[in-house]
Amino acid sequence: MIQAELTAFTAGYCEAMVWANVAHNTETGDGPEAGFDELSEDVRRLMKIDAALFAGTPRVAELLATATKRPAYGWEQAGHDYALTRNGHGVGFWDRGIEEGLELTMLAESVGGMYLYADEDAEPAEWTYAEA
Repeated sequence: MIQAELTAFTAGYCEAMVWANVAHNTETGDGPEAGFDELSEDVRRLMKIDAALFAGTPRVAELLATATKRPAYGWEQAGHDYALTRNGHGVGFWDRGIEEGLELTMLAESVGGMYLYADEDAEPAEWTYAEA
């Protein structure tokens, strides 16, 4: 895996984690809002390391290298799928129609879930990246 592929994978992972874990409902104000850039440097670093550790595992790297050779499936999408699959959001590797999907799903689920949590008493909200 080259650096550009890893960068795309971690970007997709981080984007999906923020999308899936941070309230973005501006109409009701249900929970604090944040984009990736509003998260602390430590939280952003931990998320990137976590994604890189998964993608760099030899079997995962092999499966991703094969899966991303398909025209409609790239490294950023794979990072997105990792975030959604490992946290059981009901979509991810397994529903992409790729041969490697089932094995990638099992590997992602075996890692366990990670989530973004907000300390809503802090102003602005402070975010933590932690296991469920």
